[in-house]
Amino acid sequence: MCIYYKNYPELTYKEKEHIFPAGLGGITTLSKGLVSDQANSLFSKLEIKKNINYLIILI
Repeated sequence: MCIYYKNYPELTYKEKEHIFPAGLGGITTLSKGLVSDQANSLFSKLEIKKNINYLIILI
């Protein structure tokens, strides 16, 4: 069951979710089955936008 989407129908669990964003160096992941691929995909898109904006601020 996804900790974000609960028992929403048709969720998949093929990927692992990084506890700390991979784009910022996170390597530790949660066990499969805790975060659905759909939620992970949504968060990944948000992380990419934040990482790009953060890098621009550093420059």
